Amino acid sequence: MVTSSQVMLMPAHDSAKPTGFGIMVTSLDLLRDHQKVIHTLWFMFDVICSWILALSQYEFSFWNE
Repeated sequence: MVTSSQVMLMPAHDSAKPTGFGIMVTSLDLLRDHQKVIHTLWFMFDVICSWILALSQYEFSFWNE
């Protein structure tokens, strides 16, 4: 016997027949994961570029003294 609380706790993507809503939620989860990866890579790129810029300015001022 299935109670109403068990039905309410079932996620949309676990149903036997995939619905448009379940597919939309799954694609949003994948998009969110891709955004995390892109933000992480962008942050690493930003940090590396900042270090290169700082070191190049330091080296430039060092050689011109």
